[in-house]
Amino acid sequence: MKTTEALDDLNFILKHNKNHADAYTSKGDIYRDRGDITMAIINYSQGLKCRPDADIYFRRAKLYEASNDLLMAMEDYRMVSKVYIKNIFFFCKIFLLEIHIKK
Repeated sequence: MKTTEALDDLNFILKHNKNHADAYTSKGDIYRDRGDITMAIINYSQGLKCRPDADIYFRRAKLYEASNDLLMAMEDYRMVSKVYIKNIFFFCKIFLLEIHIKK
């Protein structure tokens, strides 16, 4: 019930400010927690249109990977790696996805 109210509040915010990246990200989090990967990805994507952000790319990448859309996951991990250039985790993730895709 609380998530339904939260979605209503976020939709109200977006009705008055269509470029509120945090509202889209919060909606994406709610849908992710509900298990609705498609709606989570849609909302994260809208948030990224408003404000490109490594954290949102990372959240979306994990969902793409979970839904076996490895090419999209790899692209989002690449976007994150541009921000966190010193973090070897993202480079390893990209490498492993490339190997998996080639199989």
